[in-house]
Amino acid sequence: MTTAVRTLNGLLMVALSLILGGAFYFQFVELESPCPLCYLQRVAMIGVAIGALLNLTHGTRPSHYALSLIWALFGAGVALRQIALHACPAFERFGVPFWGLSLFTWSFITQCGVILFIAILLFLQERAMWDRRPRKLNGWEILAAILLILVTAGNIAATFAQCFIGPCQD
Repeated sequence: MTTAVRTLNGLLMVALSLILGGAFYFQFVELESPCPLCYLQRVAMIGVAIGALLNLTHGTRPSHYALSLIWALFGAGVALRQIALHACPAFERFGVPFWGLSLFTWSFITQCGVILFIAILLFLQERAMWDRRPRKLNGWEILAAILLILVTAGNIAATFAQCFIGPCQD
């Protein structure tokens, strides 16, 4: 795997971790409690990032990119469902807007961007050949992995605190 592809996989992990960190800001600072669809969108972003992490730790494989693409499509579908729920003028605005758009609209845009980004990675990977050998992570990749693990653990803890065991309240 080329250094550029490794760096881009790490960048994808960091970008998604920062977006999930932004969701924490809205949850704990703006006191905007996430809905069940919001949690599903968070899970989808974590799933995409795990595919990138697998590329770094176990070598690049089409199955890792496929895993990320499946999660991105799932996340885009959930976000599109939430957009459709709030598209009617009779419905109240849901949540605090960020740069004029709701967080679930940003989630949809993010997932579509992820799909495009992974397609670009696949084009880059075509030239670099598939690398099936596990590799040691460099400092940048370790930082990206730690950030992803912390954000994932934070999401698990926040979800457990709000929902305990069982379905989350709407």
